[in-house]
Amino acid sequence: MRRSAEAFDAGATEEAERLSSGIYIICHESRQQHSLLGQLGLKAEMTFTDSAARSVVPNEVYVGPPLLAMTKTEDGRIIFIAPLGKGRTRQVSFDDWYGAEVYLNIDGQSLSREKLVFYVRSQDGGAHVDSHRRDEGYHRFIKYGDHVTWSVDRTFAAGSVHQIDSGPVPWLTVRQIAWELDDSLRRIGL
Repeated sequence: MRRSAEAFDAGATEEAERLSSGIYIICHESRQQHSLLGQLGLKAEMTFTDSAARSVVPNEVYVGPPLLAMTKTEDGRIIFIAPLGKGRTRQVSFDDWYGAEVYLNIDGQSLSREKLVFYVRSQDGGAHVDSHRRDEGYHRFIKYGDHVTWSVDRTFAAGSVHQIDSGPVPWLTVRQIAWELDDSLRRIGL
């Protein structure tokens, strides 16, 4: 997971697919699968780094996804980035971390960290591609968050509008989730 994160940070954003598989192996539980954290007995003992700037609340307007930040590039564009440790964090239980919603679209559909990791892994090619099992919430996330330019009134009073190039929002969010998990593991010496 750490090598994929390094490659992502060096510009290979498609590494988010591989990151999603690593996160899935470390965290995912089902009747047929037991997470690495669960098998090691760490899931209940650990706290997890939550870097969400805010909780997702229905009927509230957000400038962007809760795990991402905005920055201005040298050429003046405003883009979303995975903040990777810049900003406030808090420590929460595994269930409060992995199950927390990290995206709520304008239609009220939401995705948790768990669902986002699963769909990037299962539908974007991180481990395989399920073309017949599409999740509408995930595809609306891609539709509204991946190739859409958002307008934001930056100065409000003066009314100047800047365009935000949202970039690969699902992949950026997976990168931030990987950072949160890695930070949590490093805090216990792993």
